[in-house]
This record gives sequence, C-alpha cells and structure tokens, in this order.
Amino acid sequence: MTFNNSILLAIKQNPGIDYNDLLAKIAQRYKNPASAKSALARALKDMAAFNYIKREGSKILITDKGLASMSIEMKDKLVLRLNDEIKRPLANLDDIVRLILILSQRGAQDKDLLNSAKENASFTISDIEVLRKEIRAQRSHLKKMSLLLGQQIEKLKELDFNDSVQIPFDNETASKIAFFCTGQKIIVETKDNALLNRVLLMLKGKVFT
Repeated sequence: MTFNNSILLAIKQNPGIDYNDLLAKIAQRYKNPASAKSALARALKDMAAFNYIKREGSKILITDKGLASMSIEMKDKLVLRLNDEIKRPLANLDDIVRLILILSQRGAQDKDLLNSAKENASFTISDIEVLRKEIRAQRSHLKKMSLLLGQQIEKLKELDFNDSVQIPFDNETASKIAFFCTGQKIIVETKDNALLNRVLLMLKGKVFT
C-alpha cells in the first residue's frame, strides 16, 4: 500500500481524526519527527488537492473520491496480482502467502476494500485450500527424498566416494594444512595474493610473487 493510501485508510478508520493523532500513527515509520511531519504534510496537501480528503475545523475526513481511490488500489494492484500469481502457486508461494495475508488484514480493517476484492478476485477459498493440500503433498514428497538422499550419502561414504569440505581459509587453516599434508601436493586457488604468500611461506619455506 502506498503511503498516501495508508493515510487514507487511517482517516477512514478514524473519522474526524486530527493532525496530531494522525501524525502519531505514522511517526514510527520514520527515524525522526521532522521527517514524519514533512511526509504527512506533503501527503495531506496532495490528497486535499485531489479532493480525497476534507477538513472540518481540526477534523480530517475522507471524501467519496478518496474512498474510490482506495478501492481502485485494491482492485488494480493487490487482487489483480493475486489473480495472476495463484495461476502458478508453487512457483510463487512466498508472494501468494504474503498477498493473502495483506488481503485478510486489510479486509478486516476496511469493508469497502473487502467488497472490492470480493468483486474482482478470480479465486476462492476453495482454491486456497487446494494450494494448501499441494503444499502438504510436496512437503511429504520432499521429506521422503531427503531421507533417501541421507541413506545414499552414508553408503557413498562407505565406498570412499569423492568428498569435499568448505572452511574459512585463514592463517590457522593454512597452518593445519601444512602440518597434516607435509610431503604431499597441495593445490591452492585464491585471489588473495597476501594470503597465498603466507601459505607458500609455511609450506615451502619461502615466498613467491
């Protein structure tokens, strides 16, 4: 949700809210009060220019045009994106869950937005249930595959199959390599020439450049 629309939602949920109370609601978004005041003042000025809000003394109220603007955002952004993403759910699972969470939160706060979403959504709760079942099936499958891979890893270890390990390559590591691999050929690949020289010094007794 854009900043302006979040302000509109706050005004709609709190009819007649005054400037200070509105500022308190958005202040946590900013590191300092001056930034919050500047952003709110700019947003209120823009929304008043577009007739999205009106003032009655110290009270700030949302207009019908402001309500329509919020409904358009729900229709054109959140719901339309969900309509698209849910066509390929498992490939976009994180986004779908996030968007559904946003939809349920906003819908609980604002009935107009909820009604707009219901009118324009191409999916139903049943579709989300199907997605949930697919997730469970995939989780069960992945668990089986993980178990099988674990068993094969142990068998390959018993067969002395090729293995590797990744560790931080620093002076301590170089010293251990020098100690355990005396007399053996060692291949070192690094872009750190200073580190390479230190390794060569320990292994060969002299420095190469």
